[in-house]
Amino acid sequence: MTFGAGLLLLPLPAEPCSICRCGDPTFGALGKAGYATRGWRLALDWERFDKQEGLPAEEAEELVENRLTALASYGFSDRFTLHARVPLSFRSFSEIEEGTTHESFTTRGLSDPEVYAHQEKAVFNLGLSFLFGSP
Repeated sequence: MTFGAGLLLLPLPAEPCSICRCGDPTFGALGKAGYATRGWRLALDWERFDKQEGLPAEEAEELVENRLTALASYGFSDRFTLHARVPLSFRSFSEIEEGTTHESFTTRGLSDPEVYAHQEKAVFNLGLSFLFGSP
């Protein structure tokens, strides 16, 4: 009975959402094995954000962003990978008063490009199966 109750406390496997990707920008575009793959992996990702604050009939601000991101990953081995992420952002901002747009402007350009490396730690099998039994 205690063992069964203990199983209820174990976390269930989960997939990251499409918005945050749990800190891994290569997850959605380059796949789950982005860090463990040798050779080149290239991807192009598009995102759209549309935010509005306030009521358009009174006073509101609206921001629409379209972001195109080029991703490149090169795995030198199973444990060392180099990544580059270059996002290009197109933003449109509007101020709305009484249902009419009074001021608006558009910007575009690079948005926080990144280059980073991922080094996986070595994993050692200490042969402790005699303590816990064979799998």
